[in-house]
Amino acid sequence: MKGTSITTETTKILPVLFKSKTLSDGSHPILIRVYKQGKRKYHSVGYSAKPNQWDKKGNCVNSKHPDKDSINLKIASSIKDLNAEMTVLNLKNETVTPQKLINTLKAEAIQNQSVIQFINQLVNDMNVSKHLGNAKAYKYVGNQLKRFLGAKDIEFTALNFTFLSKYEVYLRSKNVSENTLSIQFRTLRAIYNLAIKHKIVSKSDYPFEDFKISKFNTDTKPRAITKSEIKIIEALNISPESFLFDARNFFLFSFYGCGINFVDMARLKWTNIDGNRIDYVRSKTGKAISFKLVEPSLDIIDYYHTFSGGLKTNYIFPVLNREVHKTIQQQDWRERKMLKRVNKALKEIGELAGLEKKLTTYVARHSFASVLKHEGVNVSIISELMDHSSERTTRIYLTKLGENKKDEAIGNLL
Repeated sequence: MKGTSITTETTKILPVLFKSKTLSDGSHPILIRVYKQGKRKYHSVGYSAKPNQWDKKGNCVNSKHPDKDSINLKIASSIKDLNAEMTVLNLKNETVTPQKLINTLKAEAIQNQSVIQFINQLVNDMNVSKHLGNAKAYKYVGNQLKRFLGAKDIEFTALNFTFLSKYEVYLRSKNVSENTLSIQFRTLRAIYNLAIKHKIVSKSDYPFEDFKISKFNTDTKPRAITKSEIKIIEALNISPESFLFDARNFFLFSFYGCGINFVDMARLKWTNIDGNRIDYVRSKTGKAISFKLVEPSLDIIDYYHTFSGGLKTNYIFPVLNREVHKTIQQQDWRERKMLKRVNKALKEIGELAGLEKKLTTYVARHSFASVLKHEGVNVSIISELMDHSSERTTRIYLTKLGENKKDEAIGNLL
């Protein structure tokens, strides 16, 4: 089946492989383009393809794409719906515009989407908007559901307590851990909530009132280390020529920097420094974060300043290179690669320090919270410093305290 193009007077409809956007896997979104008198609008069909999977002459995907039949059927269906809407508008003597046609297509697509179709749409939209972390999480859950469902798809109304229970049994048969089960079902719940917002399914069908995600045992061993163990790590004699030196700096900067995660640390530029403060936007939540740089953090920053070339637009830490890692996909790939390398080095550092716990970048974040709690800092202040999603009411209250109270709290790390 081929995706065709339609022209009615000055209105042109054409399936396109939108190469202006490149997703993390190297593919491009498949869009329906509506053009009339210099105006164009696009509608995503919820799939993507690589250039070698796209038939330029037929305006469709070729046999190299694993979802060839589903995609081409979706393309043909979309064009058919657009053609039908144009006919209706003409009969009503209404002006046909690209926006009117796309709005109709979007409304129909949302109302009729099944679970897998909706997940594909979410993944595509998140990739286009560069929310790569969420895109990966949703895609993973979608792929797991596909394996469970086989060749079929289901409506959201079928995603009920019975289905979820059977799906849990299936995942357990694959030896999926409790923590992974919790993550998968929480992600699935988030998808369901989005489906409700998009009017795909009613709130009355919501299955997670009965299917409790809290039942999954996600208790993990404490990851934090003590302040004295932090001092041992600081005292290790490590040559600046060794990558272990950089890994230790990343770990300590996170510990002294409110538990800043590796991705946010990697993306810090000299423009994020304002006097003795760091101001940045957290990648996970999009929230503006500001914290005081204490002496160990300032020492680390001073060390890397000599390698920056004096340009404020350069990155502080030697993870990303603005001349090399220009796209979001390139940055994401580099960050993941470096994180693995850093954690491997931190494991070696932990062994050198004689620690029982395996050292990772995430241990720094846990340790930041644990040390402050041990020093008697209010939990709600720690939550505010770390930008946790919990303690919401307390966080609203803490905004009245200003930066001084939070800066005083950070001083307990020293």
